[in-house]
Amino acid sequence: MKTQSPTASPHCLRSRTPALFFSGITLAGMAWISLSTAQAQTVISVNFQGTNPVGLASSDSTGVPAATHWNNAIGINGSGLALQNSVGAPSGVTLTSYANNGAGTGTNVEYTGNDTPQRILFGGAIEASYWYGSARFSLSGLSAFSRYDLVIYYSGIQSWAGGRTGNISIAETPTKHYFQTTGSSGDFTSFTESVSTTPGTFDAGNYVVFRDLTAATASVVMENVSDWVVLAGFQIIGTAGVVSTPFDSWIAANHPNLSDKTSAGNPDGDTLTNLQEYAFGTDPSVANSGSIAYTPGANVGSPGLPAALNLATGEGVDFRAVFGRRKNHLAAGLTYTVQFSAGLDVWVNNDVTPAVLTGENSGEIEAVSVPYPFFIPTASGFKKPTFFRVGVSNN
Repeated sequence: MKTQSPTASPHCLRSRTPALFFSGITLAGMAWISLSTAQAQTVISVNFQGTNPVGLASSDSTGVPAATHWNNAIGINGSGLALQNSVGAPSGVTLTSYANNGAGTGTNVEYTGNDTPQRILFGGAIEASYWYGSARFSLSGLSAFSRYDLVIYYSGIQSWAGGRTGNISIAETPTKHYFQTTGSSGDFTSFTESVSTTPGTFDAGNYVVFRDLTAATASVVMENVSDWVVLAGFQIIGTAGVVSTPFDSWIAANHPNLSDKTSAGNPDGDTLTNLQEYAFGTDPSVANSGSIAYTPGANVGSPGLPAALNLATGEGVDFRAVFGRRKNHLAAGLTYTVQFSAGLDVWVNNDVTPAVLTGENSGEIEAVSVPYPFFIPTASGFKKPTFFRVGVSNN
């Protein structure tokens, strides 16, 4: 698990004591999740570099799931490329062959620079067209996986090339995906899954997924396209032995169309990763900016960002870090860690069990609080804490 230190943004709470500054939005401290080594070994990624002069570097991370150590298939056709997995080790899988339609240039004409890994992925290609025929590739050695998913990336070749249609099929499975392009300018910035398997119904996106495959070979073809369309690359994701977590089940059931469904993803561009959205009860498809709102002893009216609140009655002072927590957090494998700081340089873990503020019938999310300690150790002695943050990890 990688650790990301967030930037604090203080808020002032007025009281009869001197003003104290709190950070209720420094949330991301321990929620940045990357592929573990075991998971990375189940992913193989291939970039059809075509005639793009730049391929993906071993450290470049892109795709769904985001992975490194992409294999670059250079040129508009080729054969016999032994593939490495996402930790750079031999996978036992071979890109047996790949071929353009015979007339394409091997470069997405919308390509204007290799400034991001996703632009590199969609910058080169093998092409299919209405006039010259299909694009195709084949794989062998897939017996290395007892089960796997195959993610295939495609694009139109101009920014205005939305609405182009076609289908992608694999000879070893009856499933056929009917896709529609969105235009390659959008393809450079986000991933959208096309899900239609109904003939004549074309779903817009820039990748399709063939799930739960078992064949030792795969012969893939893109055909019946309405204009120029390209294959940009693909990923093989081993699924046997990969345990689905409660987070995986939640995001698949409630947010199937997110462009990035990984725990570290942030498709709505707010301050929360998908894992944090799950942990705090917020919506990963809608940017969040408000704090949690709840009725004491009742329910959480509006899940939101953790907040520093004075929960004292009358004229007293009782500053607390308040945040939403899943009632089933233990079964879900979630750990919430509250930390306090006097100046954002040293963070001290809280060792007090959070107090539940809402009732038993509050739904999936309960509001909990942790009191600010009187003093915490710092590099220059003990001081009053003035900031807090909540980290979330998925065990």
